[in-house]
This record gives sequence, structure tokens and C-alpha cells, in this order.
Amino acid sequence: MSKKDFENFFASLWNTFPHPCFVIDKKLEIIDINVSSETICMTSKHRMVGKKINDFVEKGSLLLKVIDQTNFKTISCCNI
Repeated sequence: MSKKDFENFFASLWNTFPHPCFVIDKKLEIIDINVSSETICMTSKHRMVGKKINDFVEKGSLLLKVIDQTNFKTISCCNI
């Protein structure tokens, strides 16, 4: 399997997930999303990538709470 085939395979797999999926960095900027995320957020990947996830997800949402908990656990583990 060539590198291009491999990349296409994972892109197809990523976009078949039925639930919204986001890849974000430590500054909460969106790096990548799947097709379900575009549907839920009612906008395109092009408009979302590079912006903060807070711009598209309601304040106080479960998703933002999970992100906060994950960041806290990562910081706590690294400071031991």
C-alpha cells in the first residue's frame, strides 16, 4: 500500500465515524474535524480549522468539560 493509499484509507475511515470528531491542540484550536462535525456545527471544515473549538461549541457543554478535565489531568500528570 502506497503512502497516498494509506492516507486516503485513514481519511475515509475518519469520515465514516457517525459521531462528531475533533482534533484540537493545547490552545483549543481545531486542527481537523470529520464530516459529522461539519453537520453538527452546520459549517465547513474549511471555516473551522484554525479557529477555537469554543467558537463552535456552546459554553458549558459536555464536550468542553471533557476537554478541560483532560487538560487538567495532563497538566497534573506532567507536574508530578
